[in-house]
Amino acid sequence: MVNNPQFDNLPPIKLSHIQDQAPSTLQGESRSRAGKIAAPTDIRWVKVLEFLRSNNLAPNSRKLYERELKRFLAWSELHYHELRPRHLALYKEYLRDEIRTDAGKPLSKSSINAGIAALKSFFKWMCYTYPEIIATNPTLG
Repeated sequence: MVNNPQFDNLPPIKLSHIQDQAPSTLQGESRSRAGKIAAPTDIRWVKVLEFLRSNNLAPNSRKLYERELKRFLAWSELHYHELRPRHLALYKEYLRDEIRTDAGKPLSKSSINAGIAALKSFFKWMCYTYPEIIATNPTLG
């Protein structure tokens, strides 16, 4: 630490936890291995929140997009620029083979397609808004 008289009069830095930066855990959904999906705590979630705020989505659409993007981030540890179409194909298999409803049934094709549609919308927005982060859309191909 530097001893400098000009810094002696500065107030101490207080760190505080920011509430509601990530949504709460999902309700009414189960995973075959790990239970409920916790809110992502990485930097990727910041872009998801920006996407959700920047689009004028109906409340139910926003809830669906939030749930599906959270599920995808929980599944993948890759940063956006590392994703390729093969990862999305693997994710679709994951939704089909491993995710179950509360009743223990596999997700319907329409539920899987809704999840993929949310990802397509998000990555289209990312490529347009942040081409320096992700130059190619991994949902195309």
